[in-house]
Amino acid sequence: MAPSRPKTAPKARTNYADQLLEELAANDSCLIKPIESGPNAVNSASRVNTARKSGKIPRTQELHGYRTHRGYEIKLVDIPAWRLAELAPLHVPARLTKPHSIVAVLKSCRSPWV
Repeated sequence: MAPSRPKTAPKARTNYADQLLEELAANDSCLIKPIESGPNAVNSASRVNTARKSGKIPRTQELHGYRTHRGYEIKLVDIPAWRLAELAPLHVPARLTKPHSIVAVLKSCRSPWV
């Protein structure tokens, strides 16, 4: 009887989003992929969009992908703090009691598009 081979745990399949994020982590958050054509060519723009939709990109970062003279450039960049800031709600009155004079004139005129 032949000796049994040691069992190895099967690797979890990685999808395009995971592969792209791993490559970005290994390359200092910037990749340049060659632009290829043909039936077996890798569509980098499609892979970037798939990674964006996967929900695996950290909330404080975003994925940029664009075509350059060197190839298709993919970057994982930090979102500026002002875009992540929670804004205080603004009070909006239920109705407009004192409209600006221009608004009053526009309301009194009949609109040609209505």
